[in-house]
Amino acid sequence: MKAAVFTAPFRIELQDVPEPKPEPHEVKIKVKAAGVCGSEVHAYNGTHPFRHPPAIMGHELSGEVVEVGSLVRRFQAGDRVVVEPQKTCGVCLYCQGTDYYLCRQKVVLGTTTWNGAFGEYITAPERIVYPLPDNMSYEEGALVEPLAVGLHAVRQSSVKLGSSVLIIGSGTIGLATMACAKAQGAGHIIAADVIDFNLEAAKKMGATRVVNAKKEKLGEVIKREVHAEGVEIGFDAAGYPAVVDDLLSVTRRKGEIILIALFEEAVVIKNSFGIIGGEMKLKGVQMYHRNDFQAAIDMISLGRVDVKPLVTQRLPMEEAQKGLEILYRKSEDVLKVLLMYP
Repeated sequence: MKAAVFTAPFRIELQDVPEPKPEPHEVKIKVKAAGVCGSEVHAYNGTHPFRHPPAIMGHELSGEVVEVGSLVRRFQAGDRVVVEPQKTCGVCLYCQGTDYYLCRQKVVLGTTTWNGAFGEYITAPERIVYPLPDNMSYEEGALVEPLAVGLHAVRQSSVKLGSSVLIIGSGTIGLATMACAKAQGAGHIIAADVIDFNLEAAKKMGATRVVNAKKEKLGEVIKREVHAEGVEIGFDAAGYPAVVDDLLSVTRRKGEIILIALFEEAVVIKNSFGIIGGEMKLKGVQMYHRNDFQAAIDMISLGRVDVKPLVTQRLPMEEAQKGLEILYRKSEDVLKVLLMYP
């Protein structure tokens, strides 16, 4: 099969590689659509903590089952599916509880030991494969995974009816978080970014106010339009070290700061007393639980969230490097790049 193989930082090579064969408990899936994620951009530029070459990347996908293992019971060839792209050990402290997604031995699709969706076919254990509803397109199916990230972040926070929320970063994950905060009933939803194109998308995904941080002072906007003490909950979907202090400066005491994005540089919190003196909660979030994943499918299928506006570029798999370059260089207006397969 053809695959776009990540062979070195800033290098993707189109190669012929062996087709995967399903184990007895696995399904083999022909990829139909695959999203290019920000985490893959981190891998591409050599800054991701565990995505390293050589690898066939790609963990946001939808596709069609073409073969099933002898022990598979829920799927058959021809079924349309999406995949929760994480395999865990099943025996550790976290796997034995409800937090299996925190397993230290977890393997994520699209890494060196599990070939991902930048190839024509993947295999996945039956337990992490989900039916794609008939009213959802393959494109929408490929966006279930990032929506699940945003939903998990909101569920791990205290967002409730009427909450005031700030989300810094209006890329795909920030926009997914906005949509889920809206669905959770948040009142003020402030979106901050430095790219007007992204902020226009934020208006469509649930933001009640957008702020271009190069043109307006975020703190002044929040004091004037939300509350003098700031917002209740701040989300970082940008991944720049200064963002943590920025959030501390505009989140009220007893508030929460939720870190979603990966940081390419060490984070030094200058206003550490802001956390201590304000009894702030600083929390990281990691991927999602299966309940989040299924809920993300349902939200799209039931029309609670429209993910279609997130897709800005569609490319063939052979142009995977172009897609990564667009996202890395921001050479075009871009949110989500999808690789499309026949």
